[in-house]
Amino acid sequence: MKKVYLLFVVLTTILSGCAMHNGYINNSVALSSNNYIIKGQASGAATATYIFGLGGLDRTAMVAEAKKDMMYNFPLREGEAYANTSVDWKNSFIFFVKTSKVTISADIIKFTK
Repeated sequence: MKKVYLLFVVLTTILSGCAMHNGYINNSVALSSNNYIIKGQASGAATATYIFGLGGLDRTAMVAEAKKDMMYNFPLREGEAYANTSVDWKNSFIFFVKTSKVTISADIIKFTK
């Protein structure tokens, strides 16, 4: 019975994990009058993985990489802008492995006047 209990505790410890989320919203476009329409939403992401705290060395600026990914996937046309930009972080921990993911999303607006 003690072996089964010990095995259960060890497996629970090894296979358990947790995740933390945080983020913020920023608006750099003045939307004070009704001279625009919302055309859709754009997003981009960047991920880094660390094992025993090592790794992710090819990532220098994850937010900049996520923004570049968003701009590549959803390029703006004339008269359009990104608005209501949000940056979300997710850090996952599973045993000795940490994964960090940054996601940037924004509304695509088109000015009508």
